This record gives sequence, structure tokens and C-alpha cells, in this order.
Amino acid sequence: MDRNSIIGLVLITLLIFAWLMYSSVNQAPPPSRNATDSTLTEQVAKGDDITPVAQPKDSAAKALSYGAFTQFAEGNETIYTVETELYTAQISSKGAALKSWALKNYKKWDQQPVQLIRRGQGELFLNFVTLDAKKIDSRNLNFSLNRADTYYKVEKGKPLSLDFEIDLGKGRKIVKSIKFYADQYHVDKHIIVQNMEDVLPSRGYNLVLEKGLLPQEYNSVDEASSADALVQMNGEVEEVDASKDEGIEKSFTGLVDFAAIKTKYFTAAVIPQPWQKFDGTIDIAGERKHHKNNGITEIYSMGFRVPYKGGTQENSFKVFIGPLDYDIVKQYGLNATINLGWRFLIRPIGEYFMLPIFRFIHNFVPNYGIVILIFAFIIKILLHPLSITQMKSAQKMQLLAPEMEKIRKKFKDDQQAQQKETMKLYSEYGINPAGGCLPLLLQMP
Repeated sequence: MDRNSIIGLVLITLLIFAWLMYSSVNQAPPPSRNATDSTLTEQVAKGDDITPVAQPKDSAAKALSYGAFTQFAEGNETIYTVETELYTAQISSKGAALKSWALKNYKKWDQQPVQLIRRGQGELFLNFVTLDAKKIDSRNLNFSLNRADTYYKVEKGKPLSLDFEIDLGKGRKIVKSIKFYADQYHVDKHIIVQNMEDVLPSRGYNLVLEKGLLPQEYNSVDEASSADALVQMNGEVEEVDASKDEGIEKSFTGLVDFAAIKTKYFTAAVIPQPWQKFDGTIDIAGERKHHKNNGITEIYSMGFRVPYKGGTQENSFKVFIGPLDYDIVKQYGLNATINLGWRFLIRPIGEYFMLPIFRFIHNFVPNYGIVILIFAFIIKILLHPLSITQMKSAQKMQLLAPEMEKIRKKFKDDQQAQQKETMKLYSEYGINPAGGCLPLLLQMP
């Protein structure tokens, strides 16, 4: 590397370091809540687009709507709060559905704690059609709980299990058991259907996440571009991207590893336990919504179709709701939720070369901006021999420019002869015309 190149590299590095230091000290405060920027998404974050599930008002209408489940459509909703080291969750007695999931260690654009569940009637609920053609949304049914308290603090090493139940009598039950851990972003969800042959058809029920995850970024357009849903079956990943206004619906049938919905930095994934025994169908739907001031969000829904084979049947799922942190999601086999580029070329380089180096440097340097600079400098050093070759090749080609011009004039009407003589000239002076591209290709990942 010549003297001018070294001076230039040092000056650029000093300039970027100075800018990073200036930015960290003079960071602008988050925008105010009454901002009118075209990408403001607060009205979406509040869940203002959610329509509550309609319920019949009088008893006769409820009987027509719910059949054998009529008595459970009565009564007020009770909210149960579960607090762990990592999040605070709220579960409704209506459907034993998840009403809130607030992460403690992350903040959204306005510095409020990250809230991933939309305000509304709850998520991860059941719906099904009974044998007498009643369409049941479990969020309209009051489940009883095996505990009396409404607030629970989960201690490390002492998981908490909440068993929500609908008892139709004569041994007929639906039980949703949810197990919480103090230091994990997942819950274990066990759904037990017992002796429901006279109520539930063989097509069973659906486990549904209906309205995806709340956006967290101030720039809704940028976040929407990173949002999608994916299903992994037998190790093969299928993505669903609602990037067009007409929306998208897809179904996937087979041995399901997991299904997930993700935004830019967070994901919600449902993982059958064990996945080898869940041979079923996943329904994924996505829609693209436009909001005032040119804001955009993409909303995804997913549902697991769980057939019912009669008698007592238990289906277990691990439900992960948390950050897209590679070290965390890898524990659950959710590596595919992290976008590391083309699966068969770029991703292995990113996963097994770049990420380990980044993590190693980050152990000593907490600022990721500086980590990127150091990493770029390391790559520059590793590619230095190739850069020297590239530079020498460029200098030789510059010296041969007059000879190449003579060849072009001599064979101006014969492109094949012109190319042949040019390659002969390159060979004579030891020039590799593709040599300059190699360092660029190696830097692409």
C-alpha cells in the first residue's frame, strides 16, 4: 500500500471516529408524541385499527351462537399478570389469550418499553367450528384458572404453570396450560382436548396469532420493509412477504419445525413439541396497510390447524416472543429468522465467519459502530495482498493503454480478432483482467 493510500485510510478512519463520538454525545432526543412526520406509527402502535370481537347481548342469542359453550360466554373478563426477569405478560380469562407482552430490556422509538402485542381481544387463542355448526372464538369464552391470585412473579429455577380450563361436564374439557420461566423469552403451551367427540369434529381447532407484532420503529416504512412471516418444514424455509397492497395468503402442509412472524428486531414463533410428530397445516396471511402521512405497516397472521383424533389429546407448543438476537434464537432452532443474506452462498459466510468475529470484537468494544470500523480494517488487512496485485495490474493496464488503442484501430471491424490480440497482450505482460474484481467480490458478504 503506497504512502497516499495509508494517509487517506488514516484520515477517513479518524473522520468516522470523530463523527461517531460527536453523534453519541449530541444524539437528538426522540420525536415528540405529537409529531407529524410521514412515518409516524403511534396510531398503529396503540392498536387503534383493532376491532373487538362482537358478542351477542341476550342469553337466547348467545345460546344460538355458542351452543354447548353458552354458559362460558357469560361473566366479566379477568386479567392475570405474570412478571419475569425479561418481560411482563398479561393473560385474559377470555380464551386464556395473551393480552400484553412488554419486554423489560428493550425500548421503542419513544423510549417506552417494547410492547409486542396489539391492544384488543388477545392473541394465541383457539377457534373452531362445532359439530352443530357453531363458529367458536375462544376469546368470547371465560376460562377458569386453577389459582386465585391475579399477579404472579416468576423466580429463577421455579417455573410457573397456569392451567386455564373449560369444563363441559361428563369428562369433556378444554385445558390451556401455560408455563412461564423467569429467564427465558418463551412459554410452554399445552392444549388438552378431552372427550370432545360429540362437540368437536375431526378437523379439530386452530391455534391463532391474528394480528402479528406491534411496530416499534419511528420510521414505519423502514420497519415494514423488514417485516415478514416464515414457515420452516423439515429444515426448508418458506417466506411470506406482504409487500403488495392486495395482500397474500398461503398454506403449508407437512412436518412443521416452526412458524414465525417478525418485524425488524423482534419475532413471535410457535414451535410444535416435538416438531417431528406435528404433521399439519399452517395458514399464513399478510396485509399491507397505508396510514396517514404516508406511513406503512405490514400485518401478518398465522394459524396452526390441529386435527382432533378423539379421546384425550395433548398438543404442546413452545412459544417464543422476543428479540432477534442470534445467540438467543439459535437456542430454539430459529436461526432462519435472522436475515444473513443468500442462503447457499452469503449466509454461511455471515453465520460462521463474520458473526464470530463481530462477537469477539464486541467483547472488548461496546459500540457496534466502532466494531464495524475495526472489522472493515481487518478485512482490508486480509485483502491487502490481493489489493497490491490489483493495483499493479491496474498500473500495467494503464501503461498498455496505447498498445490497446492500436489493437482497437487495427481490428475495428473484427471484434473476435480484437479480443484475441488483447488477451495475447495481457498474457505477454502477465495481466489478469479479472484480478481487480476478486477483492470486491470477497468484500460483498
